[in-house]
Amino acid sequence: MATWWILEIPVVLLLAKWYFKADPPTAKKGFLLGLIGLVVSMTLDAVITVPLFVKSYAAFYGSWQLWVGLVEILILCVLAGWEFDKTFTKQDLTEQK
Repeated sequence: MATWWILEIPVVLLLAKWYFKADPPTAKKGFLLGLIGLVVSMTLDAVITVPLFVKSYAAFYGSWQLWVGLVEILILCVLAGWEFDKTFTKQDLTEQK
């Protein structure tokens, strides 16, 4: 599980960077992106993963490792929006001069 938590970092940041190419980044938009990602992933888990592979909703959603990973995704999305916002703001200021 620790391997997945480490792999989540570059995956989430790369996907957030790709998303924010089309939409100017902010921490609020990062939070909304994270929430949308969590809703989609939990819906897909409930429809596909649990019935086909785990067979127990209580075992799947009762796992603390799942919740740590979900919180990590949300935090990474917020940080991506905030950091990319700072980066884009600096670029905008230099382009105006």
